[in-house]
Amino acid sequence: MRRLDGPGAFLVRSDRSRAYQHTLKIALIDFSRDPAGYRYENLLGQIQEGIEAYPHLKWKVATVPLGLSHPFWVQDLDFDISHHVRRIACPAGGDKSAFCALVSELYAQQLPRDLPLWIVWIVEGLENGEVAMVAMFHHAYSDGVGVSIMLEGLANPQKRPNVTSEQLGVDSRREPGSLSLLLHGLVGLPLLFLREIPYLVRHQFRSRKLRRAYLESGQDMPPRASSAPDSPFNVALSHRRTFFYASVDLPELKAIGKHFGVTINDLLVAAVCGAVRRFYLARALPMERALVASVPFSMRKEANKRDFIGNYIANSWLSLPIHLAEPLARLKYVQQSARSMKAYVEATDGGGMSYRAMELIPPLLVDFASWLLRRRRGRLHPFGNLAISNVPGPKAHMYVGKARVANWLSSGHLPESIGLNITAWSYVDRLNVCLMADRVAVPDGQQFMAYLEASIREYLELADLPESPARDGP
Repeated sequence: MRRLDGPGAFLVRSDRSRAYQHTLKIALIDFSRDPAGYRYENLLGQIQEGIEAYPHLKWKVATVPLGLSHPFWVQDLDFDISHHVRRIACPAGGDKSAFCALVSELYAQQLPRDLPLWIVWIVEGLENGEVAMVAMFHHAYSDGVGVSIMLEGLANPQKRPNVTSEQLGVDSRREPGSLSLLLHGLVGLPLLFLREIPYLVRHQFRSRKLRRAYLESGQDMPPRASSAPDSPFNVALSHRRTFFYASVDLPELKAIGKHFGVTINDLLVAAVCGAVRRFYLARALPMERALVASVPFSMRKEANKRDFIGNYIANSWLSLPIHLAEPLARLKYVQQSARSMKAYVEATDGGGMSYRAMELIPPLLVDFASWLLRRRRGRLHPFGNLAISNVPGPKAHMYVGKARVANWLSSGHLPESIGLNITAWSYVDRLNVCLMADRVAVPDGQQFMAYLEASIREYLELADLPESPARDGP
């Protein structure tokens, strides 16, 4: 048996019928260069080959009795690919709007807890004859980097690992019973406390000392999630989701960033800030202070940079100055806020406190926190106002057999009380920015993404650079 890590256990326990904890990965595949063309049976066979290379796709979650320890990954002895790969046609001509509306509906379904936590929808009937693989992987399996590594291997046999379930710590021949789960959980519990509590105590003293030093020197600190103001994005999650995306020319963004002396991340966050400001203005909402964005960052070290199982992430927070009217003032503010966040994260052991504290959070505390957040209906902000992430993707085109992956999209999940997630994922020469939102918080995802594209064009015009042709289509 293989025990879930702290973040993975937290995500499994937080998964509910309205708070789906699965991530979304979409490959838009162009079969025009494949001499055999598209055949569903051939694509299904390629997926089956990939599953054999990644044994963890046949694992499911087994909980420890009485919740005395984190759950374990165990083999699904009745694994059936028909439960996980499904086929559907895109309605209404298969244009971008119709495709995104379909993805919104597909995403808003909780993954069955008694099966391995993933589903791939094969979507046919898209514009230009493309076919989409819409994959939903539970975040408990891995972070965005890990899923990216796995998807690259699924598409490219040369990048697949040569491992078995047994080498990864899971017996593929049997499924443990309740007593075995309880004993394994109890045996590992004392070792867990002995390992984590001394680190957390040292980290707490170090963090307090660092905070005092920041205050005495007048240095800026990242905002606290608890300082986030009320916003329309802090809601009690509904059953419905809104998904949409925009593909932006990556070299163009790099040119804008170079002109203003900022990073791609700075520019992305400033553009999101501009989109949120437009969203507020369209609804005549007051903008008196900055919002607080949750920003995940990688905890991966050299030893685990190629791991495709496990969540090596922690969170920090960033200020979004929606109250500033001038785009360049917002960009400068975001740049300074990002520098402060990065410096503080580096000074506090890369966010190790939040990452390792999850190892000790008891299941009942997670249940109570989820209940409290639902009861307060978005009036508590433990994760800030919205989530923004940026994950580097493949720099070269990927292939599924002989068919080229024309584009690759990714979106994160929504934790309790946050109704908006913006995820950027690069692919070759594009930066694909995806919106995943609760339908109550953002009723029209297409309109919000139009606000984001308008914010990017605003910086392009201020930089006085030639505009690249617009990217569109599924």
